[in-house]
Amino acid sequence: MHRVSVNGILICVLRIVTFEALPFRLTMFEKVFFMPKILKRGSNMLIVKKINNNVAIGQDGNGREIIVTGKGIGFPQMPYEVTDLSLIDRTYYNIEPSHQRLLETVSPELLSFVTQLVDVASSKLDGQLNPNLVFILADHINFAINRTKQGLTLGLPYSEEMAFHYPEINKLAIWMVKKINDWAGIHLEKGEVTSLVIHLMGALQKPTKVGETTERRTERIVKKLDSIIEEELDIKLDKKSFYYFRYKNHIKYFVRRRERNEQYSQNTELLESLKVKNPEQYECVKKIDEFLTKEFDKECSEEEQAYLLLHIVGLSTQEDRNQLGVTSEK
Repeated sequence: MHRVSVNGILICVLRIVTFEALPFRLTMFEKVFFMPKILKRGSNMLIVKKINNNVAIGQDGNGREIIVTGKGIGFPQMPYEVTDLSLIDRTYYNIEPSHQRLLETVSPELLSFVTQLVDVASSKLDGQLNPNLVFILADHINFAINRTKQGLTLGLPYSEEMAFHYPEINKLAIWMVKKINDWAGIHLEKGEVTSLVIHLMGALQKPTKVGETTERRTERIVKKLDSIIEEELDIKLDKKSFYYFRYKNHIKYFVRRRERNEQYSQNTELLESLKVKNPEQYECVKKIDEFLTKEFDKECSEEEQAYLLLHIVGLSTQEDRNQLGVTSEK
């Protein structure tokens, strides 16, 4: 009883601690709170493929494929059964094969470090993170560290807009960049904060009221909006163009804002000016607004309509068609 009580107190403390006060070394709590995927004692595990000496692919007692980390776990002759589970530091489920290859270039120390960052993020964000995020971030951070140590910068932009609309995620990303700088002894450019925000937003899988994840819901909405734009404006969207990429990202962030009951403030002047100059595209926006109102049980603000109109104008004008391959079917 005493042990349970102490663990309960420690978990409560971890839940309410601020970012700056949070002790970064979480190993002693991982099996209790941050790392639920650790196997239970007595489970059978088969190691079937070596990635490196400290990382391997295995199967748990139910035959599910897992990524296993631990000192020397990939050293013995394959396949073999693990009899001492204390050798296992961490297991990862539902990892795509394409991300498994990243482990060949990422050190075990960096993977462990990024895992701790993601564990903290999971405890702070409202929603479930894609299990592949650890490996995606490890690859991204590994590249950023190496690039910075070589004195190379990409001039990554810092987005004030994203910081304004997603303050908690942006705060988390700032904290993560600080931890990366401390861990690697470097100074990442400010734009890395926005890069991490984008990764976190992309990995956040918040279930919707109809049982979809936010990611799947966004894909469905984008597909519907694409069909509305193509039908109303009689064009074929170039889905490889930069304009389409910006438009799709806008819809992705719109869905996340709407699920959090967040919305742009009203700005009637912007919409009035745009719709006078672009009446055809504005009719398309009205059709989109009808669909989104049914989807979310709430109308788009006039400023949100204005942003949609800007993106649709970018997708549909003759100049952009000539430059980006968005061609008319007329």
